Amino acid sequence: MKKLVVSLGMAFVCPAFAQDAAVFKLDDVNLKPIKLSEFIAQVKESNTWIRTKKLANESTASWQQSMSAYNLNPSFSYSRGTFYAQAPTDAFASRSPQSGTYTLSGNIEGRGKQDARKEYSGTELARQSVDLGAMVYGVEVDSAFLFLDALRVKNLWLVKDKAQTELEKMGNPDLKLAIDDYKQFKTDQANDFKYFSLGMASFLGKPSNVLPDPTAELNVAPRDFDVRSLVDNARRSRPDILSLEAAFNVSKAADVLAQKNRNLDYSVSVYGTDTPGYVGTYSGYSTTYERGISYGFSVSVPIPISQLYDADLVAAKNARLQAEIMLEDAKNRVYFEVNQALLQFNSAKLKLQTALDNQKNLADKKMASLDDVNNWHATEVEAIDAKVNYAKALLFLGRVSGLKNVLTM
Repeated sequence: MKKLVVSLGMAFVCPAFAQDAAVFKLDDVNLKPIKLSEFIAQVKESNTWIRTKKLANESTASWQQSMSAYNLNPSFSYSRGTFYAQAPTDAFASRSPQSGTYTLSGNIEGRGKQDARKEYSGTELARQSVDLGAMVYGVEVDSAFLFLDALRVKNLWLVKDKAQTELEKMGNPDLKLAIDDYKQFKTDQANDFKYFSLGMASFLGKPSNVLPDPTAELNVAPRDFDVRSLVDNARRSRPDILSLEAAFNVSKAADVLAQKNRNLDYSVSVYGTDTPGYVGTYSGYSTTYERGISYGFSVSVPIPISQLYDADLVAAKNARLQAEIMLEDAKNRVYFEVNQALLQFNSAKLKLQTALDNQKNLADKKMASLDDVNNWHATEVEAIDAKVNYAKALLFLGRVSGLKNVLTM
């Protein structure tokens, strides 16, 4: 089945009054324009969760080489003696030279342990990388949702500002109450914008007295999707599915490692003792002692009492079954989640088409009265909400179906 690639061209223009388009400006806030691509790039660079996850990946990678190495555990020891605190006689002490013993020992690892550890560390590193990718994708989608929320409120403010301006142009004192209402609406929208812009700033990490001002155009082209293709793509490439598959691979490697860890290790050592010679006297006679060297080896075989119990094997196999059950459940839920998201998307698409038709019908109508302004305002608000909701529905459909880069602005 061919891979489904979706892109959405977006343009959010100020509503149909480009000839004297309003400028978005808040008196008590400094704003810095930012595009969606710039915002997501900065979030990925500065987001705390992504940064800490990258550090965790680096730590896992640093352990992989040591976990894959042969567990030899070599050691060297040197013994000197014997020393007497008090000798029975001078003659006895003179016949007791101190010896030096050198011992080299090591470990012969049980069969298959090294390969099992290497496989486990490799799958764990792969899991960490997949989890990082899933986290980055989730942050990208959440950032796009937040960007759209702030952008929606900004454009609602612009519509209300335009409506207020049109009413003020009429110069009718009877319209003062309506003008005041639109001023209050603008104040409410400005506070909402500050809320969402602060949310965008929190994603960027460091506090600042300059708030991000989402800047984008939104021209949404209705699209069609095949549910079978979406389901297949989700089961193949959805980040959370990939994370569960990676976790299942880790559990399989851990199960093998638990079995191989039951293979016995043997401790082997070789030693040599050097007793130096010297010349001493005893009862007036001269006695010469020659240098003595002895050597040998030892093998230590553990008695595996702990293997009378199999709690480690049971735990490993149960962890593997749990990971398998969770993976299977997630793949089964994909069908329902994709169908739900597609229903939501198609509904948003119909509402968008209706809103665009209503907007088109009023495109050339002049605003000569309060009713004209109110009708135009309601139509523009409906169009803005429909465009944003459609974009959000597309984002959500992309998330549940594993499609990436569905929203470009």
